Amino acid sequence: MWQTFPVCLFILKQGSRIQVLQKEFWQFAESRGATSFAGVPFNYEMMNRFGLLEKLPKSIKILTQAGGRLEPELQEKIAQLAIQRKILFYIMYGQTEATARISYLPPSLALEKAGCVGKAIPGGKIVK
Repeated sequence: MWQTFPVCLFILKQGSRIQVLQKEFWQFAESRGATSFAGVPFNYEMMNRFGLLEKLPKSIKILTQAGGRLEPELQEKIAQLAIQRKILFYIMYGQTEATARISYLPPSLALEKAGCVGKAIPGGKIVK
């Protein structure tokens, strides 16, 4: 068994395949009471295209997005959904050579500041 990242809520057998567009993924998440989902822009674009954003398990409390720029229109849609469902929606940016994350957009600003990189993570500093 292995974890996809240290605080992963899903533990999959090595070699297993499961995709976010498969109903089995969301059935598994629902049955285990998953509380967070981390995705890259492509994940959220596909979930939007196939109507899965509106079908997130009720147990989901946190959505995070990193790995590229999310289109502002889609960010606004997800932020609106997050507000309605009382989900924290974090937009994060990073540089592989610097650290995992260098900035984040607080959930309270996700709708108002679509497209913004946010502020430096605690203890960090962004300079021009």
